[in-house]
Amino acid sequence: MRSLISGRAALMIVVSLGAGIGAVAAGRFGAAAPAQDPMATERRLNALERRLDSLEANLVRIEQRSLAGPRPGGSEATIDLLRREVESHERRLREIECGLLKLDERTLPPRARQERSDTGRSDPCRLNPETPLRLAAHP
Repeated sequence: MRSLISGRAALMIVVSLGAGIGAVAAGRFGAAAPAQDPMATERRLNALERRLDSLEANLVRIEQRSLAGPRPGGSEATIDLLRREVESHERRLREIECGLLKLDERTLPPRARQERSDTGRSDPCRLNPETPLRLAAHP
């Protein structure tokens, strides 16, 4: 279980770095599409960063629990609960990653969007970037 949680923590760090790089890259490409509100995008990114921080804190807490070793009276039910928590956080992480990709797509200049569509690469999270971000309720 320790290596599973450590792997999740590493994934979380990679995603956090990716979010930071995406935010920097979005700023580097200049102004967003005319209909894009930079303040709204920044608020969305800040909200996503807060959610990522929350997920990271939860993963650290779960990892610390698992490193404490088995407790007297620990049962299969406790392990199942932890497994469900990890799966829930993984789902949230995928939603947030997808949201970041959608926001990144919104901030791309039209020419870069066209080049991406011309290459035939289609990430499902980048399709229909103008649709609102909808994240599941926080567990």
